[in-house]
Amino acid sequence: MKKYGILAFGGGANDIFENFEKSCLYDKISVDSDISKLEKVNADIKIQIGENITKGHGCGSNSDFGAIAFETDNDYIIQTMENYEKIFIIAFLGGGLGTGCIRRLSNYLYGYDKRNFIFFLTRPFSFEGKSKNNQAQEVLKKLIELNLNTFVIGDTLDFKVTFKEAYKKRNEMMSNLIKNLII
Repeated sequence: MKKYGILAFGGGANDIFENFEKSCLYDKISVDSDISKLEKVNADIKIQIGENITKGHGCGSNSDFGAIAFETDNDYIIQTMENYEKIFIIAFLGGGLGTGCIRRLSNYLYGYDKRNFIFFLTRPFSFEGKSKNNQAQEVLKKLIELNLNTFVIGDTLDFKVTFKEAYKKRNEMMSNLIKNLII
């Protein structure tokens, strides 16, 4: 058994695994409703959720679909998490699957030692709209109320870079933060 599990919820969070190499210290665990995304992701364990709701597609920025997808298949996710001493949980808030899953996952952590879970989350960029930011704020508030270990990467954007470069920089920042905590 490896010591750490890095659990990524949703398409944006799963992109971060491109910055991780194989390791004897951790498993990369990808959770997504989008089967085409899961097939391409660089993960050790891949979990498809919500197939009956999304028909194998993404949640389309609908966090309610993400929450329902989590509820339909949460047993396997929880069982997988129990195999590790510490779980690093990644989600990009404001969208569908990641936001919905984190909102529901927090309900399942009451019986566990909270020190075993560390959340790495991102806020949506300001140009992504107020609705996405409000969804992200709701989830962050819940995690704070539960006193869970949470790192949040802000929504600032250097206007000298493209949209694609901004996401790439954010992924690099998040993966470096996680790697530094593991090693």
